[in-house]
Amino acid sequence: MLEYLVGDIGRQHGRMRVRAVGCVVRADDPTLLAEIAGARALRPLGLTVLAPTVLASALPVAETLSALRAAGYAPSGEDADGVATVERAPRHRVPAPRRAERNRPPRTPADLAALAERLISSHVDSDEAAVSRPTPMSVARAVRDHATHLSTAQRLLLIGAVSQGTPIEISYTNGEGESTRRVIEPAELDGPKLTAWCQLREDERVFLLPRIESVSAV
Repeated sequence: MLEYLVGDIGRQHGRMRVRAVGCVVRADDPTLLAEIAGARALRPLGLTVLAPTVLASALPVAETLSALRAAGYAPSGEDADGVATVERAPRHRVPAPRRAERNRPPRTPADLAALAERLISSHVDSDEAAVSRPTPMSVARAVRDHATHLSTAQRLLLIGAVSQGTPIEISYTNGEGESTRRVIEPAELDGPKLTAWCQLREDERVFLLPRIESVSAV
């Protein structure tokens, strides 16, 4: 009898296994998760496919979010109940010190007067500003509505760049039908109009999302 019990315990051992994970990555699109699972840049996360719409990451939530964003994706966090967590949105204006490093010509009094006039004319009270301030969700909606010709990965890369103000390389067709490649630093997004610092022209330019042919990481 004892020998049988010992043998039975031996047969049961290992039928169930427990593995430590840092967090899980969920998405409704299995194709997107398959792309993420196979991405070379995300190998440090130790991603494991648990289901077509669920991946396990070996790293904690903060590190996983950071790695995904660095790879060009735009993930959001969620709590234990599956409710999306709200993160403080970064400002969409390129910091002034970075532009100063490009040796831009000094502003003239006329420039400063025009700038002051624009600021005064566009002034709103703090409550209105809080409502109208762009959020990552509004950026995602604008890219979804006006850049439907881009691939999913390119749209995610564009959303991440606008939300974080990071440089990206785009292929752009102007009003004359001429196509150029240039590195830009997104500053503001208003519907289909993307205001960004263009390294090719060394100036702030407005780009129309429907005319952006492709997006790639710098």
